Amino acid sequence: MTTGKKMNHAEYPQSLKCKTDCSLRYIIADCRKSLESMPDSPNADYYADEINYCAMELKARRMQLVVNNMRSNTIWQSNYQKQ
Repeated sequence: MTTGKKMNHAEYPQSLKCKTDCSLRYIIADCRKSLESMPDSPNADYYADEINYCAMELKARRMQLVVNNMRSNTIWQSNYQKQ
């Protein structure tokens, strides 16, 4: 029995922080394609983890944009009200 790649669940998510959104989407698409073509591959769990971590990073970035937007709107509104 062959074992597949082993995911380092501490290091891998950290490594995604320096990747572009485009790179993360590419990784997701590539892993999905691999899983569709060989769902019983020894690396299937690794690819599923990659998809999950990339999607989580993309979501975290979107949420950070929302928070930053809300903060800038709040600052703008408070400065506008002072005038």
